[in-house]
Amino acid sequence: MTNRWERLSTSIRDRLSSVVVATALAALIVFGVLAVLIFSVQGAQESFSTARMAVSVAAVTEDAIATTAALQEERALGSMVTIAPLAENLSAYGEAVDRTDAALQDLRVTWSQNRTQVPQSATPPISDVLASEVTLGEVRTATVTPGGESTFALYTELVGLSVSATGELLKQVDDPATAGDRGMIGALLTASEALQVQRYLILDALASPRPLSEELLLQLDVVTSNASQSLFEARSLAEGGEQEAVGEIMSGSGASEVEHLMAGIVNGDGDFDVTPETWFGVTTSRIEQISELIPLVNVDEIALAQENLDRAQRSLWSRSILLGALFILTILVATSAVNATKERGEALAEYGLLTDGLREWFVPTSFPDSENIDIAARYVPASIRTMSGGDWYDVYQVGDALAVVIGDVAGHGSEATAQMAQLRNLLRGQSTARTLAPAAQMDLLSRTVADSGILATLTYGLLNPATGDFVYTRAGHIPLLIRSAAGSVRVEEEAGGPPVGSGIEMARGQEMTRLRPGDLLILITDGLVEGIDRDIDVALDEIAKALTETDLSAEAVLDCLFGLGPEQATDDMAALLITWRGPGHSHWA
Repeated sequence: MTNRWERLSTSIRDRLSSVVVATALAALIVFGVLAVLIFSVQGAQESFSTARMAVSVAAVTEDAIATTAALQEERALGSMVTIAPLAENLSAYGEAVDRTDAALQDLRVTWSQNRTQVPQSATPPISDVLASEVTLGEVRTATVTPGGESTFALYTELVGLSVSATGELLKQVDDPATAGDRGMIGALLTASEALQVQRYLILDALASPRPLSEELLLQLDVVTSNASQSLFEARSLAEGGEQEAVGEIMSGSGASEVEHLMAGIVNGDGDFDVTPETWFGVTTSRIEQISELIPLVNVDEIALAQENLDRAQRSLWSRSILLGALFILTILVATSAVNATKERGEALAEYGLLTDGLREWFVPTSFPDSENIDIAARYVPASIRTMSGGDWYDVYQVGDALAVVIGDVAGHGSEATAQMAQLRNLLRGQSTARTLAPAAQMDLLSRTVADSGILATLTYGLLNPATGDFVYTRAGHIPLLIRSAAGSVRVEEEAGGPPVGSGIEMARGQEMTRLRPGDLLILITDGLVEGIDRDIDVALDEIAKALTETDLSAEAVLDCLFGLGPEQATDDMAALLITWRGPGHSHWA
């Protein structure tokens, strides 16, 4: 009997042990699934927070765009009041003031409802716009004061605040699906402002008995070119009906009429009779087309942001419900397990609840911390009289890198300046809208301007401030130089390719060089090495030799470079210096 009970007891103990082992294994499996689901819920929470931020940004952007348009319209009608203080102009101006006030009120309400969800980097620009009402009141008073001067410049400062705030908002959302729309909105805002400046310059000239000055003609050339290039960029980013709408703005009947009127005004055609009112009406029609298109483009941003928010919310809800169900199952399994397993299950449950309530907020900054980089530059035009030319340099952020540019547009004077502005803006727009390798970026740029008549050489590279890696290509530009901290200088002659706009079809080179701490990257234009009976290679050798004996300070290097330049400069001269201090605590580190 005793043996029988012993055998039964042993059997029960064995079965219980099997149950405990099975329960423990089940608990481990459930806990593993729970852990995976917790992190899944955390990821869904992050996606939800990001989507909610995008919706808030889109809502504020919509009202910021409306405020910008209202301020621009008020500025335009204010100009008409200053030029012709007629009753109908004063009435139209008053209505525009009311619309601006309403737009500012809408922006204030939307901002108060969404500011906690908008990244902090966008707060100062929006706050500046909302705080500008005191200044706006003073400008309005000056506008309607009889005999007062034009308030266009004062209005332009306020419009600039609104445009800046809108641009800052457009940068807050990092969604490749809407990058084209955001780039298109930015280009349309730039085109609209350029066309409005063009409208005012002609309007002011028509109201003045003085003939058109060379300075005014140069201003008109630049703003007209900027408007055309910005519209071209907007069309390249647009799709479907939006692309057709931009094309209509660029070359439709409204554009043709503006060009016709402007040509007659600029050429001084005696038989050409145009009044300020006529000019204002024709140009306003075209500007209104842009003002109506921008909100339509932003509607896509709003719709996609709301769609992403709905999707993220559904994902968060479903995963939270599943997490709750699995949590209950975990408690049941843990209750049947050993105390350690139960305690572990309770700890995981608490962790799950805590994780479900956490939110990570990533606030990107607008400008990089470049403590490990020093930048210096100098530019001397070929013509002191005109103070304009085709050389330029640029440094700006592209993703995780700094875009480093130096270029030279063929020619001098206002035409070269206008073409340089077009090329610079186009390169900035294309490279920030879609980051490509330098060689591919130059191919895209060259194809874009193939039929524009622009011919330019330039060096374009991407510098990683955290590592010192510099990837670059040269589009027909002269080689760059690198001076080490020890004083040695080397000439980088690789990564060559045809000039931008040349139409030459050939493979474009690309190289990567790694800067060492203290290295000085030297980019120059050919004006510093070209001259009568002067070989470029010989000039580069002279520069390299001279720099080995020069103090490493930026001013000393620039003085050395420009001191070695030709005595009778027939071309612009420009130099861009970038010193990499070494790994630091930069924004990209």
